[in-house]
Amino acid sequence: MKKLLKLVAVLVCGLASAFGLLLLYMVTFYPDAGKPLSLDAAATPDRLARGKYIAESVAVCTSCHSDRDYTRWAGPVIPDTLGAGGRLWTTAHGVAGRVYAANITPSGLSAYSDGELAHAITTGVTRTGRAMSPLMPYLMYNAMCLSDLKALVAYLRAIKPLTRSTPASELDFPTNILVRMAPRPYTSPPCPDPDDELALGAYLTSIGACQACHTPRVAGIPDVTRGFAGGEEFTEAGGLVRAPNITPHRASGLGSWSRARFIRAFKAHGGATRAVRPGGPNTVMPWTAYAGMTERDLGAVWAYLRTVPPLDNPVERYGSAGVRE
Repeated sequence: MKKLLKLVAVLVCGLASAFGLLLLYMVTFYPDAGKPLSLDAAATPDRLARGKYIAESVAVCTSCHSDRDYTRWAGPVIPDTLGAGGRLWTTAHGVAGRVYAANITPSGLSAYSDGELAHAITTGVTRTGRAMSPLMPYLMYNAMCLSDLKALVAYLRAIKPLTRSTPASELDFPTNILVRMAPRPYTSPPCPDPDDELALGAYLTSIGACQACHTPRVAGIPDVTRGFAGGEEFTEAGGLVRAPNITPHRASGLGSWSRARFIRAFKAHGGATRAVRPGGPNTVMPWTAYAGMTERDLGAVWAYLRTVPPLDNPVERYGSAGVRE
């Protein structure tokens, strides 16, 4: 019996040591995202205009890093909070811990060089070497071409500085260790050929982070085999709402939608949205932000989505199945 107990003790100590070494290895060698670029994102009129377009209508950075008015349909951004951060995600939102949206106005980014800011956006690694939660869709922003990245950095430097401070995000164990393996180096990919509609659509769909919200999750992990199939649940708007299936499946996705209908669904939200009664259905989809995309770009997104695998996944939203604008 003593020999058995001694063997068990040796095994336990061995496993603990191996686990400790694994943790030490991960903490020492990850995140493995390379070094920040030597980047100068000097402001020019064209660069600022492109950066505003990326930040507010494509990557919709400001929709997550600002307060939103959920007394109105689609929760438009409250203008005087633009970029101030503070939004909180917890276990109620499927996050293992507490994640706060950072202040991305010049006040919040003053310690960052242009290269460090670009690195954080595209790799998810802060200037201090901390790996962010993939709730920040840096894995998709990693596809952002260098000229668009410079434009985004320039624009964030130019918005009104707001002094709101936010608590540090804290992820639960072991997520706080595992998340260190997610970042990957930024490779400065070229911008897509504007005349290649599918390439442009794939690019915009990626940096627009469409897949981040429209892919179902299992135990908090995106099911990449069911990309764009919908079903992810959100409660930020004051009630439960599920992301729709945006694959080209005819019965439960966008297969029956025309290009014109797809574009119209976005452009319909380009102005002030209607008031929502307390407790009434709403949506976290930032329609008012994406409505700022050009018809050409929206058409390219539609063309790309027509090429993804059609997946049959009826999604119940507001008491009815299928997709609704």
